[in-house]
Amino acid sequence: MVRVISQETFDAVVRENRDDLGMDGEEAVKEAVEQFKAQGVDLANIVIPGQEAEEGHAVLRALAQVEAFFKERESANKEDAAAACDEAAKELSK
Repeated sequence: MVRVISQETFDAVVRENRDDLGMDGEEAVKEAVEQFKAQGVDLANIVIPGQEAEEGHAVLRALAQVEAFFKERESANKEDAAAACDEAAKELSK
């Protein structure tokens, strides 16, 4: 059975690693990811700080595509931007 956690739970563990264990931000995030993966937690629904949009959460990937659309309006594909917005909306409604 796949286990999931909320973004708030993930963020709380990162804060605890930083505040209670004296880790820097990057180390605190890495430790939290390792802790949850060791416990069999699926982190697909978690926005992980420092993770590139291309390899990270679906919402971040979708927002990166929308951002590219608006930065390069003439060369961007409007259908791709619309699809990215739809994907972000689906992920945010979960």
